[in-house]
Amino acid sequence: MRGACRIVPILLLCSLSFSQQSNSTPATVSTAAKLTGCLMNMNGTFYLTTADGERFILNGKHNTMFSHNGQQVEITVKSDKDSSPHAGPKKLTVTHIEMVAQVCQ
Repeated sequence: MRGACRIVPILLLCSLSFSQQSNSTPATVSTAAKLTGCLMNMNGTFYLTTADGERFILNGKHNTMFSHNGQQVEITVKSDKDSSPHAGPKKLTVTHIEMVAQVCQ
């Protein structure tokens, strides 16, 4: 039984890995995860839109996000605890950001 307890967390971490092909949603993530997408600022709010059309509201690293506005980026995020699962785009807190391409693709 003890061995099964070690396997389950590993499987959970594997299933929470995010990529462009993933349908997982970071709302259930309690640790950092990476997402790739187009970073856009609309009316002072930053959004990340992934290749599969998911949209997330981003918090944190505001000054850094301004310098990557309109670019394809890879961000490290954690889910905001107050993000309601049924109320529009999920809110994520950015802990790290890197440019992937100068323009969104």
